[in-house]
Amino acid sequence: MTSSSPSSEANSHTLAEAYARGRADALRELRTVSQVAAELGLTRAMVARLARRLGVGHQVGQGVLLTPEDVAALRQRPKPGRPKREASDDA
Repeated sequence: MTSSSPSSEANSHTLAEAYARGRADALRELRTVSQVAAELGLTRAMVARLARRLGVGHQVGQGVLLTPEDVAALRQRPKPGRPKREASDDA
């Protein structure tokens, strides 16, 4: 999420392009880490950590703003813990 990372640059271009295409509402759709944390039932730290890990979000000053697409990516995150064992047909 630093300004030098490729995914951050791609995200900022996407947002700028959406705004240039007349999607002024694109800026209104942005959410803060706190808003997303409340929506997903997670802590702010966990949302920030997941956003960093998944390469989503837009760094703005010291904060991070997330698009609806970013929030969807956070919703699809892998669940914590060990993956479930697949049943084998041998037994």
